[in-house]
Amino acid sequence: MSTVRNAWKVFLPLLLFAFAMQPPTLSAQGSMSLSTVAANNGQTGVSFDITALQSTKLYRFAVQTYSGSNTMEIWMNPDGMFTSPGVARTTGWTKLGEATFNATGAAGGDIIPYDIDLLMDPGDTWGFIIWRSNGTLRYRTGTTPFVFQDSYISINTQGWGVYGSVSAPTFGFYPRQFCGTVFYDEGCFFPDGAISYELLDGNLQPTSFASVPGSINLRYNVDYPDEATNVGVTVNFHNVVTDAIVYTYNFTASKQAGQNLSGMQVVPLPAGTPSGYLRVEVIFNSKNSCGNYADFVAPSSTLLLLPPGAVMCIVWPGDTDNNGIVNYSDRRSLNEYMHEANLRSTWLEGPTRFSIAGGLDYLEWRGQPSAPWNTSDGCYKDTDGNGVINNFDYIAIKLNWLKNNTPVPDKNRVEFSTVSFDMDQNYPNPFNPTTTIRYAAPERSQVRLVVTDMLGRDIATLVDNAVDAGLHAAQFDAGSLPSGSYIATVQMTGLESGLTFSKTINMALGK
Repeated sequence: MSTVRNAWKVFLPLLLFAFAMQPPTLSAQGSMSLSTVAANNGQTGVSFDITALQSTKLYRFAVQTYSGSNTMEIWMNPDGMFTSPGVARTTGWTKLGEATFNATGAAGGDIIPYDIDLLMDPGDTWGFIIWRSNGTLRYRTGTTPFVFQDSYISINTQGWGVYGSVSAPTFGFYPRQFCGTVFYDEGCFFPDGAISYELLDGNLQPTSFASVPGSINLRYNVDYPDEATNVGVTVNFHNVVTDAIVYTYNFTASKQAGQNLSGMQVVPLPAGTPSGYLRVEVIFNSKNSCGNYADFVAPSSTLLLLPPGAVMCIVWPGDTDNNGIVNYSDRRSLNEYMHEANLRSTWLEGPTRFSIAGGLDYLEWRGQPSAPWNTSDGCYKDTDGNGVINNFDYIAIKLNWLKNNTPVPDKNRVEFSTVSFDMDQNYPNPFNPTTTIRYAAPERSQVRLVVTDMLGRDIATLVDNAVDAGLHAAQFDAGSLPSGSYIATVQMTGLESGLTFSKTINMALGK
């Protein structure tokens, strides 16, 4: 019944019209439609029992009500509607949810726009209340049980009218038979964790990249069902931008009765497979809880494919000249590149760098592996990772303005060493919001490095402990501070010589 969920949307208008013209019948389209002979006793809800004859998934109800705005609440009791024949259960009810919609007054009922999404195991009997908090529902009167049944579910509509307060519904004296429609699917499923896989490199270690041409190892595990099963496996490689399948590989394995199926399959990556990031989708065709062959789509993985002889380039979004900091030189570098490209696709198009999660997370300030482009620096110019270099790549430069990943050598800066105590000017400066402060100690020393504002108030203590001899770096994060000038002061005392050292530097935070 994999087409049931879409089929009912197509046939529903005809189905509703037929309700007013014909006696109740069972639908073969994944829904059960009950009586349209209606009366009204001024009560606001109706109740009924559903029993699963085999694994069944409930997902929608339709009710007969009056035109106008309706707020419907759906209540459920896992112990069923009745405590004994003819005696309604008044405790154990849980509100599943509610939905508001404009009813048409159609004789067949209006669908409540709320997904129930409940999976019933064979033999489960659950009670339901459909409650209209601002009016009355339509139902059929009678005293004899009114039971509908097909191969999946049985519905006892001989419930009770419901009135009283929403928080404490009271069950009326007169039986009321639910009129409407119950929509459902096969409730077949694969148990959680029963099927899994991982991608491994040639050393059988988890990996997120491979070379083309080449191969990737797929280690798989199928622990369901207990009976013997032929398992078909399809590995689809999707373009992460268009989601089109660019390469597919298939193989089959046999699971023996009572045994776990674990194996390793070499998946070839032939020449011509696109480089860049691809979404790997692994589909297992095996038997589900109903004993039917069905597809289980495992969670996707991301795989970076490198062209022959290529080495990954690590991109920091916005650092188009790959010098460790995002500033005006990156705008200039991108301008020059796009001008020199002169609309040549070999310069402006290349492998994508999108992550599996999608969205804008590829703009995060972190090193992101990328397949190299036809040009030596094209991967760095594609700041947003979509495989195209254009004006949108200026966005990442703006978002990451003045961010840096490593201290960058500058010919105008005086280098210092461990020959003596010293503290270097912070870099970058100005900064937003982080900067690096380097200091040197010729021997093991007690160090205190403090940041203050221009009024002398302590803002942050970056170091306050003993450090070994050598060069050290401290990070200052001013993300929560306003723009302005700040002072960093270091005090160092050699633990062997007793010599002391103190120095201050001025830092500029610009947001």
